[in-house]
Amino acid sequence: MVGWLFNQVIAEHAPQVEAVGGLTMGADPLASAVATVSYLAGGRSTLSTCAKRPRAMARDSGWRVRKLLRPGMPVAILEDVVTTGGSALKAIARAREFGLTVSLIVGLVDREEGGREVLQREAPLQTLFRRREFI
Repeated sequence: MVGWLFNQVIAEHAPQVEAVGGLTMGADPLASAVATVSYLAGGRSTLSTCAKRPRAMARDSGWRVRKLLRPGMPVAILEDVVTTGGSALKAIARAREFGLTVSLIVGLVDREEGGREVLQREAPLQTLFRRREFI
């Protein structure tokens, strides 16, 4: 379900996005779901996935690449929970170091603890839910 919803958000707010990813662990299942749904949906091109490990491994640059990434490629950073924005900021920094263009940040839940304001200075942020909707 999250894969379908994130795909819809990306198609609506940043249709130019060609890859999705974020910091490994939290973003991995989200990126996998989004890429799988984009493949199953057809119509538009399948989204690639990339994930940033906390530390680079000797055999790579720290990015696990499912499809060739190129400088300037528009990407969306995925987050499960937006709290302070720290994890997404790290992913954005690494994506930009790699030469990617961060076009959108998509989160599942905004905990409304300041992360939205921090992240929107870097790229547009769309979340499926806000904390107040659960209270």
